[in-house]
Amino acid sequence: MFPSEQSNSARMSSLSFFPSLRDITLTPSTQTFYQPTSESADMPSLIWSVINKFWENSDALIAHQNKLYIFRNKDLFEVDKGTTRRVLSGCGKIIAATKFKDDVYISTQIGEIWCINLLTFELRCIIKNLNNVRALVTFENGIFAFGDKLWRIDTINGKCESLDSSDWRSTVSAAVLGDSVYVVTRHGDLWRIDLRDYTKIIIKRGGQDPDLILAYQDNLYLFSKGLYKVNVDGSCEKIEDNLSGILTGVSSSDAMYIIFNSGELFRIIEVTGEGYSDELFLEEDFDIDIINFTHGHFSV
Repeated sequence: MFPSEQSNSARMSSLSFFPSLRDITLTPSTQTFYQPTSESADMPSLIWSVINKFWENSDALIAHQNKLYIFRNKDLFEVDKGTTRRVLSGCGKIIAATKFKDDVYISTQIGEIWCINLLTFELRCIIKNLNNVRALVTFENGIFAFGDKLWRIDTINGKCESLDSSDWRSTVSAAVLGDSVYVVTRHGDLWRIDLRDYTKIIIKRGGQDPDLILAYQDNLYLFSKGLYKVNVDGSCEKIEDNLSGILTGVSSSDAMYIIFNSGELFRIIEVTGEGYSDELFLEEDFDIDIINFTHGHFSV
């Protein structure tokens, strides 16, 4: 739970969520914004906004063309501003997901890799018996899968090849930044793998129960009992304490999106310069209420 959200949850509208094949319009009467404390002028200024709070038991999250796609209870939902609709049913239990162009690649609990086209929502199995895949990332024309080994799936010819004989089943999350993928394990170790020559190096050992790593605006962010900015040498700078219970998350060119196990879906935006403008959020079909905020820290 995001630290200040608990004290303000009563201000959120209470809406029921009934998934169906029809469009569902979600219009909360209160939209809450938070800005984590940052004492360093060099640290990114991040603003958190609640989108809605209906996503308990979500497995994976994808951002594509200003829309979000959420895998929840074996179904796929499309979130487009104030409208949510179910676009696909029977996806099974999803372990990981990544996007390449208009396609989403997902790994399932039974060791299969499926491809979903986000224009037609056609679902097809491309690989079987790729067991224990914990994370998927995209780089150029390849999908990289972390499981019993590190695998690369060619999106053009469908060929799957093993790149590394190491056991990657302890992977919690992975993110691509530049020509490298950064992989965090359940032990808190952080690895950097060069995606040109596949050399690897451990840049940080140990940590507190990591949930997620995301690359956003040329920075790496690690969610591990808090929020940290990770430098390329593995050193970490704390941005926020007491941040746990994350189900899944994704980054796009303009934001990070996080789902907590309580069902809240947050958008996180990096703001440059002094202060911020309400207009950053006015494209959403929500009524907005700025509460408990003073520049640079929480006001409770």
